[in-house]
Amino acid sequence: MKYVAGAQCLYQGISFMIYGDEETITDKIPGVYYLGIAVFGFFSIIFSFGDIENSKTLQIVSSVMRIVILGMMYFGTSYYLVEDGI
Repeated sequence: MKYVAGAQCLYQGISFMIYGDEETITDKIPGVYYLGIAVFGFFSIIFSFGDIENSKTLQIVSSVMRIVILGMMYFGTSYYLVEDGI
């Protein structure tokens, strides 16, 4: 379930950023869903094999990315509240 949801969010997010619509990329690139599953699965498998308890670099990158993503979520929410109104 994690791979399916992750892959779908990945290609829909990329499609929305490029084309302004979540499903347009499926018309332009056939098999984009399976490509999303492959990419998401690849990174999930890579991270699951590593010993993250002793990997200081991975922990630092993960922490920074969490803060960046949280900031982007707050910024996106604030932007749409100002743009579209409450």
